[in-house]
Amino acid sequence: MPAVQFEGELYQIEDGENLLIGLLRHGLDIPNSCQSGACQTCMLRSPASPPPAKSQVGIRKNLAELGYFVSCQCVPTADMEVCRPDADLLTRTIADVTHREDLAPEIIRIRAVPAEKFDFRPGQFVQLQSPHGVSRSYSIASLPDDGYLEFHVRRLPEGQMTGWMFDEVWHGAKLQIAGPCGSCFYYQGTPEKPMLLVGTGTGLSPLIAIARDALAAGHTGEIHLYHGSWNESGLYCSAELRELADQHLNFYYHPCADEAESENVQKGRADQIALAEHPALKGWIVYLCGHPAMVQLTKKKVYLAGASLADIYADPFVICPK
Repeated sequence: MPAVQFEGELYQIEDGENLLIGLLRHGLDIPNSCQSGACQTCMLRSPASPPPAKSQVGIRKNLAELGYFVSCQCVPTADMEVCRPDADLLTRTIADVTHREDLAPEIIRIRAVPAEKFDFRPGQFVQLQSPHGVSRSYSIASLPDDGYLEFHVRRLPEGQMTGWMFDEVWHGAKLQIAGPCGSCFYYQGTPEKPMLLVGTGTGLSPLIAIARDALAAGHTGEIHLYHGSWNESGLYCSAELRELADQHLNFYYHPCADEAESENVQKGRADQIALAEHPALKGWIVYLCGHPAMVQLTKKKVYLAGASLADIYADPFVICPK
C-alpha cells in the first residue's frame, strides 16, 4: 500500500486506487470535476520524481517536464511526494543585488545572486516582495549558467513596487524571491521547429531568455524575435540582440516601433508585422509576452494561422493596482 506525502502529512493510498480518490477519501480538498482526465482540474505536481506516465497523457510537455500530472489518472505503485500546482510559490529565498543599469527611459536591469541554489527555466517568473509587503511578478531574463537572476523593470506611475525598486534597490540590496512559476519556457524536444517570439515593452525579458536557452541547446529551426514599442527609445537591448543574431545564423531580431524613424527599425506594431511576415504558422512554436490585450488577440490570430494550441505559450504582463 503506497504512502503519499502531501502538505506535510502522510496518507495511505489503497492498492489500485487513484490518487484523487485516495486524497478525497482522507477528507482533503482537491479541486476536481470530470474524474476522467479530460478537464485536468485535479492537476497536482510531483517535484521529486516522475509520476506514472498515464497521469501525464494530454498535459503540455513543458508542464509534464516540471512534474505536473492529473491525479485522477495517477495510480501510485510506490511512495510519492506531491504538492498543489501553486505550492512552488511557497519556496522563498533571498538574493543579493550585484548589478543595476538603465536600459531605456523608465526601464532598468537588475541582477541578483540567490543566497542558495535556485532552480528555474529561462522565461519563468518569480514573485518579488518589497519590505513594505508588496509583491509583484517579474520574468527571469537570464539563464541558470549566468549565475544570477536578471529582471527588467519598468517604472509605473505611482507604482508602489516599481517606485521602491527604482528608488531603493541598488548594489548590495536584498530581494525576497518566491518561485519560480510559469510554463513559458523552451522545450528541447523539437529542435527543428521554427519559433516565433513576439513581445512588447518588458515582455522582451522572458523572450531573451527563451531565445538564448534555445540557441544554447542547439536549436536548429529558425528563431524570429519581434520586439515592439511605441517609439525607438523603448527598444532596449538592441545591441545585445543584434550581436546574438550575428553569432547565430538561425536567429533573427526584428525591432518594431509605431514611431520608427531609423532604417533598421520596422514601422508598426510588432504583432501585426510578425503575422504579416509569417502568415502560415503550422508547425511553429509561438511565444507571446507583454501587454495582455496584445497577447490574447495575437494568440487567437496565430492559432487561426495554423499554430497548434499546444505550441502556443502566452505570458500576459498584467498591471497590478497601486
